[in-house]
Amino acid sequence: MPLPKFIGIGAPRSGTRWLAQCLAEHPEVSIPPEEVYFFTTRRVVHSYWERGVEWYEQLFAQTMKAGAVTWGEVTPTYLLDDGAAERIHRVVPDVKLICVLRDQSERAYSWYRFFLNVNRDLYDSNYSFRRFLTYHTEVYAQEGLYLDLILRYLAYFPRDSVLILLYDDLRESPLSVIRKVYEFLGVDAGFVPPSGEKRINDTALVSSTTQSNLNLDPEMRARMHEIYEAHNRRLGGFLGRDLSLWNTGVRAPGR
Repeated sequence: MPLPKFIGIGAPRSGTRWLAQCLAEHPEVSIPPEEVYFFTTRRVVHSYWERGVEWYEQLFAQTMKAGAVTWGEVTPTYLLDDGAAERIHRVVPDVKLICVLRDQSERAYSWYRFFLNVNRDLYDSNYSFRRFLTYHTEVYAQEGLYLDLILRYLAYFPRDSVLILLYDDLRESPLSVIRKVYEFLGVDAGFVPPSGEKRINDTALVSSTTQSNLNLDPEMRARMHEIYEAHNRRLGGFLGRDLSLWNTGVRAPGR
């Protein structure tokens, strides 16, 4: 039975649905049609860890695409689960991992828009972003300390088996990003997926009244900058990237 050769581990609201769609469209890549949630038990109703590895193997066997040379899955919550890295290593120690990271304030705001989309009764209410964060503190705080989450995986997997992408690059040059993913997986990197330059799983809000009230409060952005500034300097150093725009929208002088 086939176990996955790659797993997309997150982060949620950072382009992982787009990533999964572009992988599914590649003729040499096979991926289940939905997020699997096998390795996570964190805040998930659908965790299938208790069903065992045989169930996981059969999932890939049943969804295997003819002609595929690699296969895997994308479940964004894996990055956030305390025990997922150890479970993945226990089952597939040689797997390749793909991670997409996003400015913490943008990611939290995307969660807020998603929350309003699935709670339509709040559409035209005064349910502000600030109130959302008050009741959903997990959306930022520890979930935004990406370097800590990545190092948890690097305790089990070698650095060259983990591809770390930035949402910034996905937004600026999506085809370059997916080409890098294809190269990482060892499939034809010249293939151009139909969804390569499309917005997938967008949370556009149709209510004009709510839309006018959806502003990323400058005070909240400043608060997130305060929370993550030191962390993002360390993360930027780790990745070799300038992350001074994150949570500020303004590049630091001299960068």
